[in-house]
Formats: sequence, structure tokens, C-alpha cells
Amino acid sequence: QDAHEILGSSGINAEYGGKKSKYSLEFRLTAKIIATYVLHQVNKDGSLRISGGTRHNLTSDAGKAMDSIRSLVNNRAYAAHIATLQRCIGMVLDSSRTFLQTIELLRFLSMTFYSDKPYLSAIVYSSSL
Repeated sequence: QDAHEILGSSGINAEYGGKKSKYSLEFRLTAKIIATYVLHQVNKDGSLRISGGTRHNLTSDAGKAMDSIRSLVNNRAYAAHIATLQRCIGMVLDSSRTFLQTIELLRFLSMTFYSDKPYLSAIVYSSSL
């Protein structure tokens, strides 16, 4: 249930009188972006893209996840995060990026949304080595 709440549309439902999510918009956005990135690094045969020279052979889930992320650009609830969304979409679609760069995306998102959380600095420092 929590995964559905995080990756689903519970935030939108709350806007129309439904149950409000216990997770922040930034946390839900981080989870959606990371999930989309990882889905774009898994080929239809289940293999991971670990070399930038390999061709994408995306699953339908990867396409659906990207469509969902792209739709957030036009969602007023995410208006304050349009630049971050656009940058992350570019990172997801960059064919030179592989599964091995997932931590770079997580570092960017943690620095963008959680710079006030010193305990997350471990992500920043461990990924810059």
C-alpha cells in the first residue's frame, strides 16, 4: 500500500477531497523519478544497461513511467519543481547514462530537496568518490 501511495496518485486524490498522503510531495517525486530512471536501465530481457554504448530496449513499464513523469510538468501541484523535473527527464533519457549512474541522480535529488537534512550527506559524499 505504501508503494502505491508513493508512486501512485494519492497526492492528486487529496486535491479533490481524497486521503492526503503522509509522504511529502518531494519524497513522492524523488521515488517516482528514481523508479523511472531504473526502469529505463532495465532492458526487455531483464538485463541492466551498464555500458553507455548499449542500445535501450525499453519495457512498456518504462514508457508508462516516463509518460507519468512528463505529465507532472503540467500538474500545478509540481509547479515549484518544473526545472528539477525537466532536468531529471533529461537525465533519464540520456542514452549515455546507465544503471551505474543511479546514485548521481539520487545525489542530485537529495541535494535539491533535502539539503537541510545533514544525515543525507552520506549519499552526496559516497557518490562523489
